Amino acid sequence: MTNYPITSTLFEGQELTLIHKDGEVWLTAEQIGRALGFSDARKNLLRVYQRNKHEFETGIDVTVVNLTTVTGIKPALVFSPTGCMLLGMFARTARAAAFRRWAKHLLAQAAADPRAIAEEALRQRPLWRRILQLRQYRDHRGQPLPNTEIARLLGVHPTTLRRHLRRMEALGIISRSALLPRQQQAARRLNQRRQEVAA
Repeated sequence: MTNYPITSTLFEGQELTLIHKDGEVWLTAEQIGRALGFSDARKNLLRVYQRNKHEFETGIDVTVVNLTTVTGIKPALVFSPTGCMLLGMFARTARAAAFRRWAKHLLAQAAADPRAIAEEALRQRPLWRRILQLRQYRDHRGQPLPNTEIARLLGVHPTTLRRHLRRMEALGIISRSALLPRQQQAARRLNQRRQEVAA
């Protein structure tokens, strides 16, 4: 999406992409508008910003960055944690107060401590905590439980479990290697057999 490092976080179950720039995290106007619950996210948020533009400091609360999109490079208005808090104060939506608190606590910590994002995501998603617990269990051979078994125990379809695992990976909660334990074990066994045959 950008030439800046990006990570993901959650606000009330909604995934948001954080842009890391100059030691801070920034959110686009469209993402903030969706988080605040506007029907036309970007348009309505920009209307709130234009009404209160005098309250924002350029470079500190708001700035323009070039984002790489599917259709090419486009300038986008992005807001820092303090800009997000200001938008939360000026917006008159039901989610504005919750967004303001979230921006104050989580976004302020995100630049200094990336684990804060993962911890908040786990707090908001009990299913993810349960997935992590089940991934600790071993079967009768001492092997990790396969994803199909974890999905059965959770009462979800294996495809749904894989989708959650990919989102957990995007947030840095689990590593890519944790997604494929059975395949890695099978590859190790195959390599061992090849070595035995070659010897």
